[in-house]
Amino acid sequence: GKNPSPDQLIKFELCQYITNLIDHNELTLLDVQEITSVNLADISRIKNCQLDRFTIDRLIKICFSLGKKQDLVQAIENANNRIRRLIA
Repeated sequence: GKNPSPDQLIKFELCQYITNLIDHNELTLLDVQEITSVNLADISRIKNCQLDRFTIDRLIKICFSLGKKQDLVQAIENANNRIRRLIA
């Protein structure tokens, strides 16, 4: 949206991170479902950044299932930078 909340910015960055992991590793939605135990509809929602149905902690758990924990720090730092610009 035009004025996203800090929560929405963090969720957006996490969804982008998850999508990049899926694309970079050439995973199908079925692969992601098998790895994360997240249903196909929710994986599609993540890829389309439909944020309302997800909590930050759920997205982080999905990130941990798919990628390296240290790489997640960059996604969170990106969100932090966006939040700083939003409140500046």
